[in-house]
Amino acid sequence: MATVTVVIKEWEEGGYTHIDVENRPNGGLPPTTEQRVFNNEGVEIAHALFGKVRSQTRWASKAELDEVDTFLADGLTTGENEEGEAKPSYVHIATEHLEHGVTTHQVWGFAQFNEQRYQTRHILVIKKEETAKVTLVYDYLGPRATDES
Repeated sequence: MATVTVVIKEWEEGGYTHIDVENRPNGGLPPTTEQRVFNNEGVEIAHALFGKVRSQTRWASKAELDEVDTFLADGLTTGENEEGEAKPSYVHIATEHLEHGVTTHQVWGFAQFNEQRYQTRHILVIKKEETAKVTLVYDYLGPRATDES
């Protein structure tokens, strides 16, 4: 099993939220970076692991996510803005795996376990009539001003 450190950088530009996600696995595996713009426009890439995919990223409300599947936002809370107030929306990434006939919906939020806060992702995988539901849980170290490492 590999340990992965996830570094997320978020900023506003051109009226949209931008997020760069760097995944840093141990064990000699190379890091990967995802660049996301929250404009709900499809972006097509050739992913090293998943093949050709089209992905779109947006902020979505719980009601919008419940229209896809109630699992997506179930038990998750959103992050906080700079004033410490809860954000009204969740990160929603919808991805079509073009070579495999698979669609995934990924939602990022936070969950409490044993009074500890974790960054949590709910992933719904759909292929024809079959679905799978996955929850990924990450230790949350909190916001950092910068990460130069």
